[in-house]
Amino acid sequence: MVKQLLSFLVILFYTNVLQAQCTIPNGDFESWEEITQNTIYLGDVTYHLPTDGWTEGAYSNIVPRMTLGEGFFGRYEGNDTEGYALLLKRGIEGGSLTSQNHGFTIIECVDIPNFIVGKYKFSGSSEETVNDFFLVGAFAYKDENYTQDDLDQHIAQIANENFVWLALLKADTFQEFEIDLSVFEGQEIDRIMIQVVMIADGAAFLGTPDYASAVIDDITFIYDALSVNSKSNKSITVYPNPVIDVVHIESEEYISKIQVYNILGSLVLMQQNSSKINLSHLKKGTYFLSVITNSNKSFTKKVLKI
Repeated sequence: MVKQLLSFLVILFYTNVLQAQCTIPNGDFESWEEITQNTIYLGDVTYHLPTDGWTEGAYSNIVPRMTLGEGFFGRYEGNDTEGYALLLKRGIEGGSLTSQNHGFTIIECVDIPNFIVGKYKFSGSSEETVNDFFLVGAFAYKDENYTQDDLDQHIAQIANENFVWLALLKADTFQEFEIDLSVFEGQEIDRIMIQVVMIADGAAFLGTPDYASAVIDDITFIYDALSVNSKSNKSITVYPNPVIDVVHIESEEYISKIQVYNILGSLVLMQQNSSKINLSHLKKGTYFLSVITNSNKSFTKKVLKI
């Protein structure tokens, strides 16, 4: 009888744990809505948008949708992924209306995951004179603290203590990515927002000459109940943090590139083929280190420059 009771309690415990864990609706992008829209220049245009809360940023997409039926989101049907994936397009061939675009989804969640994982590929810019950046970011928050208008802005406008993001490199074939969510540990939250952002650096806000595209798929929350961040800590360690000058990086793999971004998403420093980088000339504040290994794995760490 005692054994049966213990077994029941164990099952009940793990059932409650599993129920508390959050999932990303339509993170595999297999559910789509078909939309036919009457456009100004092309008449009726049919396109597909992902369901279950995946949303294009309104400010950057209302005009392209009205005129050409084009927007940031599209359905990818390539033979290099099972089923569908999410296609992201900043502009169209021949030029872009804006130098940045973004989309997002918001998940009700109180149990903070350890990681977000997924896969992507990214074309980079169509123009050699323009650098395009592809960012995947997340932040955890209390719903009462933000309005919908706040949430539709570029991720850099969200309070920096509440977000973390990963800058992804150009890749012609699908690569895996991982975002460490340990920065949110201990916070009281009820929402997690995932953003995908594409920015052209060095281009005018309107009428940029270039375009870029990316594909993202199989986005999933990972919970590691045995050891928080055990996977990331085995893969990469950054010290000291806070830092005055030189940051050292320990990795199981050879480090091919270190990129440093400020909280506005601008690349401010880069170091190749080194396991350390000197931040002494940067202003005090929060920065993000995007570390790329020789196997093209990407890791992002938040550091405080003092």
